[in-house]
This record gives sequence, structure tokens and C-alpha cells, in this order.
Amino acid sequence: MIVQKTVKAKIFGLTRVKEAMLREEYDNFQAYLKGLDAPLYSATKQQAQRHEETKWET
Repeated sequence: MIVQKTVKAKIFGLTRVKEAMLREEYDNFQAYLKGLDAPLYSATKQQAQRHEETKWET
């Protein structure tokens, strides 16, 4: 089963540092969804856990 979720966000004043932080968090989120242990911010981890719960409901 392929799961797809679209996240929309506005980023003002994108810098190399912000881009690197966003890319790292996105990569960690993807790894977490694949079952790997990845460091995530708590809000991102909560969203990933909610996503896992809804994935198994269908």
C-alpha cells in the first residue's frame, strides 16, 4: 500500500540554514514512517503517529 500525504506550508525568508533544517526534518519524518528510529520534533512525531493510526484503520 502506498500512502500519500500532502503538506502545504509558507516559508518566508528561506535561508540555507532553514532549508537544511526543513530537509532534515522531512527526511527524518519519512524514515520514521518507514519504521526506522529517527529524531523528530514532538509535534512532527505526534503527526506521524496519527498517520500510522489512520493508515491501519482503512
